[in-house]
Amino acid sequence: RKSVTTMTVCMGIDYGHRFELNYKAAIVAGQEKFANIFYDEWRYLDSKYVGEFRIKNLKVGEETVAGWKGQLPDGEKVEMGTRNTIYKRTVYHDPNVLKGSTLNDIILEESGENEYLIETMDASRDCLMRGSVQYGSMWIYGTGGDMSKGSKGFKEVFGAVAVKRHLL
Repeated sequence: RKSVTTMTVCMGIDYGHRFELNYKAAIVAGQEKFANIFYDEWRYLDSKYVGEFRIKNLKVGEETVAGWKGQLPDGEKVEMGTRNTIYKRTVYHDPNVLKGSTLNDIILEESGENEYLIETMDASRDCLMRGSVQYGSMWIYGTGGDMSKGSKGFKEVFGAVAVKRHLL
């Protein structure tokens, strides 16, 4: 299957989780099933690597953290690894699901199904910033849904982008 989701899983989330330091990403959807589909694609991809390339992960609530439980020479038990994190969040009726987070990537999965797309984008923009500089990316796609609900926000986002490009 070749899709934007698969491309983002492979070229975005997996690469960042595997090779960058201090990498943090969030998968956000209006409905839990869509966040789970994206996450499951990433887990499937990770399971296909040969053992030497697989990343050990700790499951911490809804987060997947790159690392493992180890022991220091003095016997103290600690969590080791890069601590790169993938968050999985569902908006439901709260667009502030990422509030207070600092992220490299935000994936707004199946945005056409998210009735609070615009509000979620607005509430999450600061998560990609350091001061006035944006260092992270927000990935918005997925056109399914009712045009008078979530798809309306999706249409508004891409309509604004098209107008801005036309004016440049």
